Amino acid sequence: MEVINTILLVIITQIISFVTALFFIKKDMLEILQVSFGLSKISHYKRLFGYIIMALVTAVVIPLFSILIRNQIFDFYAGDNGVHAGYWDGVKKISGLFLSFITPIFSLYYYPQLAKIHTNLEFQVELKKFYKQIFPVFVVGMLLLYLLRHWATIIFFSRAYTPMEDLFLWQLGGDLLRIMSLTIAFLMLARAHVLYYVTTEILFWVVFYFLTYYLLPLYQMEGVVIAYFYTYVLYFLAMLVLYRKYIFSSKVLRL
Repeated sequence: MEVINTILLVIITQIISFVTALFFIKKDMLEILQVSFGLSKISHYKRLFGYIIMALVTAVVIPLFSILIRNQIFDFYAGDNGVHAGYWDGVKKISGLFLSFITPIFSLYYYPQLAKIHTNLEFQVELKKFYKQIFPVFVVGMLLLYLLRHWATIIFFSRAYTPMEDLFLWQLGGDLLRIMSLTIAFLMLARAHVLYYVTTEILFWVVFYFLTYYLLPLYQMEGVVIAYFYTYVLYFLAMLVLYRKYIFSSKVLRL
């Protein structure tokens, strides 16, 4: 019953957010749709529909499983008034703050570059450029964040949150793998590979949930971030397998 209530809460929240946003942008949407109906082709509508599906899946799956995983922590540490769940939320927020500096690079630079390319060789060039020019900056930034984790915890939260310093290593390791995965996963967005995106997004959170269920009793709170790390190991490997011919082939292949 609790799971059903959680699912309903997530769905209702997302519907309210969507309707509210639609209310504020309805005028602009009408203008866009009028232009689109006059100029676009069926293929464009299919692509747009694919992006809508991907956005909806992300909007529902991420908050739903985040709540379910948090509930696991609540149940395991019953009676602590959510203190340990707060540690997990805290380390996520700090790493999320760091990743918020990275997101614009993917959105404003890397994604448009992928949208313009047409062959796997061009994709390989973009990957090499990313790992040579941008990726080292991320590695240095995460290393500094790890070394300064004590001060980051105190500045953004308080000394009461210092026990969450033990969670940084696995969390930041998972974040690093997340960035590596995104260099490939953004091809799903650039080419609207809806089936790949939906399948991997759902599987990621299902695996994360069950790894947490297994590792939390073994390693306590560290088990949650260890589960996060290994889930991204599997996600990165999945990206390599799905797009192996575009990453490793020396032949010219159209994307």
